[in-house]
Amino acid sequence: MKRNIVDCLALASLLGAIVVGAAWAQPPVAQSAPVAAGPVQPARHAASNVLEEAITRLNLFVASGRAQNPAEMQRFVDETVKPFFDFERMAKLVAGPTWGQMNPQQRAQFVSRVQDMFLKSFVRNVVSYRGIPPRVQFLPPRPSKDASRIDLMARLLFPAGKTRRMVFRFAKSGDKWRAFDVSVDGKSAVLYYRSHFMKLARDGGIPAMLAY
Repeated sequence: MKRNIVDCLALASLLGAIVVGAAWAQPPVAQSAPVAAGPVQPARHAASNVLEEAITRLNLFVASGRAQNPAEMQRFVDETVKPFFDFERMAKLVAGPTWGQMNPQQRAQFVSRVQDMFLKSFVRNVVSYRGIPPRVQFLPPRPSKDASRIDLMARLLFPAGKTRRMVFRFAKSGDKWRAFDVSVDGKSAVLYYRSHFMKLARDGGIPAMLAY
């Protein structure tokens, strides 16, 4: 697997590489008072709050310098990054049809495999990130028809004039919104990992997909 592609699609390349010191291009919309006539739409979707909180926590963590301490980095991953993602949903999408051929133990192993790959890339990027971060301009959320999923989109505005588009895909997991895919300029982490693991499956079956 090419490291530069994985780094591009990992959370660190979408957050760690963009939010360190980044300024919000558009401030959060203030909650307005209820209006008697007709339903009142919330100013922000709950998933937007989850993403904003994750970005705020990452900003504070990196600014504190603790990212260079392996123990502190691991604690941050366990307490903040893992709960942000639905790795089981992600792994199921990555596995595609092969998910139905796995037994419960193999499914649990595959979830751990995908999670481990993703988080290792996150740690590598956060620890090594250097450079001037772009500004982040959030776009209107795009919910699914049944409101069970939502895409949160943003533009990255770089100092040299280059722009990139990123999308976080969220789904309701219990009573919480959790991300299950991220993409940049149309390149989805789930689709990239699926291509990688499907090649392993063709060459060596499920055992090859689970091997480290």
